[in-house]
Amino acid sequence: MHIGFDGKRALHNTRGLGAYSRNLLEALYRYYPDNAYTIFAAPAREPFLKRWQAQFPAFRFVFPQGAFARHVPSLWRSFALAAEAERIGVQIYHGLSQELPRGIEKTRVKSVVTLHDLLFLRQPQFYKTIDRKIYTKKVRHACDVADHIIAISEQTRSDLIRFLKVPANKITVLLQSCDTVFTESHSTEASDLRLRFPTLPERYLFYVGALTESKNLGILIEALAQLEKNEDLHLVFGGKGPDQQRLEQLAKEKRVEWRVHFLGYVETRDLPDLYRGAEMFLYPSFFEGFGIPLIEAQHCSTPVLAARGAALEEAGGEHSLYLDPKDSQAWAQAINELANDEKRRKKMISEGLEFVKKFHPSAVAAQLIEIYESLLHDEEKLKAKTG
Repeated sequence: MHIGFDGKRALHNTRGLGAYSRNLLEALYRYYPDNAYTIFAAPAREPFLKRWQAQFPAFRFVFPQGAFARHVPSLWRSFALAAEAERIGVQIYHGLSQELPRGIEKTRVKSVVTLHDLLFLRQPQFYKTIDRKIYTKKVRHACDVADHIIAISEQTRSDLIRFLKVPANKITVLLQSCDTVFTESHSTEASDLRLRFPTLPERYLFYVGALTESKNLGILIEALAQLEKNEDLHLVFGGKGPDQQRLEQLAKEKRVEWRVHFLGYVETRDLPDLYRGAEMFLYPSFFEGFGIPLIEAQHCSTPVLAARGAALEEAGGEHSLYLDPKDSQAWAQAINELANDEKRRKKMISEGLEFVKKFHPSAVAAQLIEIYESLLHDEEKLKAKTG
C-alpha cells in the first residue's frame, strides 16, 4: 500500500498531538516496512524534530513548493494536498489531527481521519470564539468527507455521535500507543537523572503536559500546601504554557514556592527517568480525549492519580486513583495515604504494567493496517461490481 499522512503535528508539535503522530508513524515503519509512506508537511525547524525526521530514511517527505506555498503552508495543506496525493499515487490519505484537505473526496484517494477530542465543543469557555468556529468547521468537514474515522477513545467516539451526529458505523476506536522509549528497559542511576536536572528534589510528585487553565494544575499546588505528612514531598511540572505565571504566584500565596519546580520543555528521551523517579504521577485535567501521559507513567512503574469524570479512565485503568478535580483536600489525602502505603503502591504498579500491554505499538499498528486494507478491499469490490 501507498499511504500518505498529514505530517503537520509530527514535524511541528512537541506535545501530545505531535507524539501521537510520531508514535503511529514509527509503529508502521517498524512493523510494516513493506508499505510506502509519504508524509506531507513543511520542513521541521526544532532540533528535536529534525533529529526525529532524520531517523526514517524510508519515509518520503513532500514539502510545499513555490514561494507562496512555503510562506503559507496551511493553505498548501488545506487546498493543494488532495491533488498532490493523487498525482504521486497515494492510495490512502490519513489526516492525523482532526482535518482532511479540501477536495480529497473528489480524488481516487481513500481518506481516514483521526479525531482526538471535541473539547472546543465540550468546554467552549477555554477557547476563543474564532478558534472554536474554525475547529468546528474543520472537524465537520473531515467527518463528512472521510471514508473512515478513527477515534482515540470511546469518549471521543461518544462525543462525535452526540455533538456532530456522526454515524456510529463510520467510527473505529483505536487506542493510542506511546513512544517506544517508555516500553524499553532502563537502568539509569538516580544520580545521572539529577545531573541532567540539578534542581530536581529527592522526593517529588510529577506532572507533564501543557501548563494551561484547562489542565487544572492549581489544584495540585493547593493540595501540596495541605499535606500534613510528607512535608518533604515536592511538586515538579514538566512542560510550558501560559498558565505558569499564575501557578508561580499561587505557590507563593500558599507559601510552598520552594517546593514547586518548573522544568520547562522536557525532551521525550528524558521523560522515562523523570516518571520513574517520581513517587506518583498526577493528572488533574478537567477533561481529556484520552490522556497518553497516564500510559507513559504506568509503563515506567509510576502510580497514577487523575481527575474523576475527565474521561481518563480509559488510559488509567481501574487500578489508578480518580479524584474530584475541584477538591484539593481529597487530592492531599490521597497523596498522603499512597505515599505511606508501600503495599498499595506496588499493587498499582504491577497492575498498571499489565494493563498497558494492550497499548503496545505493535497492536495499534496491526489494527490500523486492518482499517487501511478494508478500505482498499471495499474499493476493489466496488470496481469489480461496476465492471
